[in-house]
Amino acid sequence: MARRRALAVRYDRLLADLPLSRPWQHPDGRSSYHLYPVYFDAERVGVTRRHIYDRLREAGIGVQVHYIPVYLQPYYRRLGFREEQFPEAERYYRGALSLPIYSGLSDVQQDEVVEALRGVLAGARDAKEL
Repeated sequence: MARRRALAVRYDRLLADLPLSRPWQHPDGRSSYHLYPVYFDAERVGVTRRHIYDRLREAGIGVQVHYIPVYLQPYYRRLGFREEQFPEAERYYRGALSLPIYSGLSDVQQDEVVEALRGVLAGARDAKEL
């Protein structure tokens, strides 16, 4: 758990200048950082989460999408829940992506994750400027 916390602090520092939201933790809390979710506003970054996900996967980065809103799961849909009932949950879902974080992740590997992410976002910015 200590290694994941150290990686989270490192991500916080390495990602500070990128157009994304990082996990917040209350000063009195101690997360285990079993996930490191970041949030991208597609309009702000000029590209969808799907594009970011696909480019990072192509680069060999094991990013994940977490989690589909509970009320959109099949069981809850059968109970009558439907899309657009909770727009903020859906907005977050459309922009959330979990970066790799596990105790065996080395600093070099983490640097590769951050550089790949920077490259995807820079490419999106460059394409937007054309």
